[in-house]
Amino acid sequence: VSTQSTGGKVKSIIGGKEGNKEGELSWPVGTTFTLNATHPNLILLACDFYNNRIQAFDIETGQYLNHFTHNQYVKLPYGIEIHPHYNQILVANSKTNVITIHTNYPQSTNNNSGLTLFGTLLKVIGESDGLKFIGLSDIKVNSKGEIIVPSDHKISILGGKNHGLIKSFGSQ
Repeated sequence: VSTQSTGGKVKSIIGGKEGNKEGELSWPVGTTFTLNATHPNLILLACDFYNNRIQAFDIETGQYLNHFTHNQYVKLPYGIEIHPHYNQILVANSKTNVITIHTNYPQSTNNNSGLTLFGTLLKVIGESDGLKFIGLSDIKVNSKGEIIVPSDHKISILGGKNHGLIKSFGSQ
């Protein structure tokens, strides 16, 4: 993953070597950006697909900051989005076919990077709530805070504090 300045020159390279160590990536797919009160720069969150984790990098320097995973649910993460109304990280997991919702705010400061830990699992959508996703690969949030989920030849719209199904279109 590389970032570019407005002039088109490469500013920083993130990852660059395939692997499973901190800062190494194995097929990065979905990305999004977030801010953290204890870190001065914009943070890139990347779905590290084959390592089954979400990694955080300083967008200005490319420096690895942190990562999170949840072995039971975060499997082949493909899509990622920040929910603007609840400040939560939403992850579309293509192997488990669930959406995981994680914290995106300071938890503690017990790591070397100075970035507060994030990624605590808050909720799983599509496991025991009556919703079923097949072929889950992406996730978006619209301006109303509704979660848009394309899967299984349909698009589902989820909303409200509990992220319940509002409607779906396409094949049922």
